[in-house]
Amino acid sequence: MMNSYIVVMVASAGGLKALSEILSNLPPDFPAPIAVVQHLDPHYPSMLALILNKRTPLVVKQAEAGEKLKPGTVYIAPPDHTC
Repeated sequence: MMNSYIVVMVASAGGLKALSEILSNLPPDFPAPIAVVQHLDPHYPSMLALILNKRTPLVVKQAEAGEKLKPGTVYIAPPDHTC
């Protein structure tokens, strides 16, 4: 039986620096998917994935409904969705 893990990170609107610091220190072959939920204004598109992609060796993308999670990928919750 194989164990499956996911890392979940949550941050307030001012959490970009902390998220950047943590993600920039992870290796590109990190063995689990990472879900990030940050308090964002639901009326504006999020630039969080674009910003974090420049600060970490991991792939960072906005999560999509029904998407299969992959290790070494950071999934950003869209600003107009909740967990």
